[in-house]
Amino acid sequence: MVIEQPESLNKLIKHLQAYYNPVRDTDFMKAEAWVLYNRARWVYNDSFPVWREERDSIFEWIHANSKFPDCPFINCFKIIKCSSKTFHIPKTGVNASYIQLKGKGNIIVKETEYHWTLQRAAGVEDLDTFAWDSREWTRLKLELNHQKSFSNKWSHIYIPESIGGLVAYVEYGN
Repeated sequence: MVIEQPESLNKLIKHLQAYYNPVRDTDFMKAEAWVLYNRARWVYNDSFPVWREERDSIFEWIHANSKFPDCPFINCFKIIKCSSKTFHIPKTGVNASYIQLKGKGNIIVKETEYHWTLQRAAGVEDLDTFAWDSREWTRLKLELNHQKSFSNKWSHIYIPESIGGLVAYVEYGN
């Protein structure tokens, strides 16, 4: 689904890249991350001033474009800057969306509750010639300003196509 990025998100990204050091994230390997909101075990809400100013506007935009109307809360919001070796640790059991903000990416999915079955997808060198069907995996291309969402019955992994690309990762909950 093509979505138009709100000015509040563009402002946040511009300020993050200019003034705020990214961190290493345990979900996105070999990438720089800005973990701005997380309510997994306790509520973490970053204190970066532009985030505090724009958070409500960004969350409204995310909810307006959500594929999960039954999930009223955002559990996690991250912005990831990709390197040539970036990949997302396989996830399952969460309602999640990837929003490509800059560059292009790939999402490998499989309808299974066993997320570890996707671990080898992170090591695929040539995404265009790999036989995805042989492992019952599906490769979805994520173009600029596109969003892909997956319910909790799908395992998924993100692999960037562009060095320096940006992707927003959102998890939804009840």
